[in-house]
Amino acid sequence: MKILKFGALILFLWIVFKRPFFDLPGHTVHPASPMPSPQALARLGVAAENAKHGVDVSHFDGDIDFEVMKQSGVHFVYMKATQGTGFIDPKYSTNAEQATETKLVHGAYHFYQPNEDPIAQAKFFLKTIEPNQHGLPPALDVEITADTTPEEIKAGVKQWLAYVEKVTQCQPMLYSNGSYWQTNLGAEFNDYPFWLADYNETMSPPPGLNNIHLWQHSDEGSVGGIVGNVDLDVWVASEVRCNA
Repeated sequence: MKILKFGALILFLWIVFKRPFFDLPGHTVHPASPMPSPQALARLGVAAENAKHGVDVSHFDGDIDFEVMKQSGVHFVYMKATQGTGFIDPKYSTNAEQATETKLVHGAYHFYQPNEDPIAQAKFFLKTIEPNQHGLPPALDVEITADTTPEEIKAGVKQWLAYVEKVTQCQPMLYSNGSYWQTNLGAEFNDYPFWLADYNETMSPPPGLNNIHLWQHSDEGSVGGIVGNVDLDVWVASEVRCNA
């Protein structure tokens, strides 16, 4: 009997402590998001309690419950729209529609193919996102070389950025990691707001990289509404808005 009572006590304690993780009727559980620590944000001059956190998504993230995601503390979402001159992300249209319905701040990005015509890529991207009034500026994801030289990458990226800015009257954002920026982009792009991928507790941009607005601090995050890992982002400078 003592063993049974002890077992019952253990079971009771397990239920008490584990209950918050149960999906009970009428109770939706939102997993905590592993955002940067207050200390890390403080070192960047960002007040933790006022920091605006978000995610960036593509078809790789599957079906997303945007309402649950919003309730979990996500403020904004960037979604992949296009790649190169012919690929439209299969989830883009649905993601854009749901982000609008849930009133999440949202934006779209294009994955740049250095070996394809930059103006054709820009036109393809703009045609795809035209039906959606994204509040965040268009973003260009530049992270592959595709057997092109740094000089060719720089020239093409400049053309894409200039064309999109002229058509939208909104300065685009440039996304990459520090190593790629050093080798293939450089300080001549510092006039554009930069979105840095740097998966560390403290952001460590390469020397000369300025104008950082967004920090993608993890590619293994967890938020409500998304099954599996997701990219996590935080504004480390003022949030850039278009169509506001």
